[in-house]
Amino acid sequence: PPSKIRETAPPIWGGIFDFDVKAVRLTEVARELEDPKIWDDPKRAQALGKEKKGLEDVVHVLADLDTRLNDSVELFALARGDDDDATLHALERDVGGIEKIVGDMEFRRMFSNPMDPASCFIDIQAGSGGTEAQDWAAMLERMYIRYCERKGYRTEVLEESAGEVAGIKSASIKVDGDYAYGYLRTEVGVHRLVRKSPFDSNARRHTSFASVFVYPEVDDSIEIEI
Repeated sequence: PPSKIRETAPPIWGGIFDFDVKAVRLTEVARELEDPKIWDDPKRAQALGKEKKGLEDVVHVLADLDTRLNDSVELFALARGDDDDATLHALERDVGGIEKIVGDMEFRRMFSNPMDPASCFIDIQAGSGGTEAQDWAAMLERMYIRYCERKGYRTEVLEESAGEVAGIKSASIKVDGDYAYGYLRTEVGVHRLVRKSPFDSNARRHTSFASVFVYPEVDDSIEIEI
């Protein structure tokens, strides 16, 4: 619809998700993938398959949400006319769920890195500080694993080197899930902890460091220039 805020705004907007454009492109990509000859070029086929999945995550989800909203509008009118409070409360929960899905999609639009949708690996390395730093590294490992569990990601500890007294010296974690790299890549860097050490009999304050590196999982379609 015409913008009510800016008079100079274009009269027609494509929407923040570009649904119409993506729907057309999804049809084109699906048609290309139906051609058996596409597999003569595996890289092209992989690229199209990845693009198809990304388009489906927008087109199919939005189409489903549109259907759910239309059904909710009709059910709301009936429930309000019959003073059916139970149904109205159920609709409120359903609409809240739809709002969360749209919010997640809006948040994902902010990811600009082409590798953001990929799964990833997390490397944790304890810094100087002995047992205190190794305990801090283990705390980071638990934190990332629990965060991934709440996001619905699947985690696998590929390598872990135990500390001499407590904690870990290093660990590598594989994280499988949509936009795992996009959500976790900003964790790259050196993490610092300042606390009264439970490993110090004098309860002195210690500063510990641990480094975290996150990198995406890539396939054969990646192009590397040396």
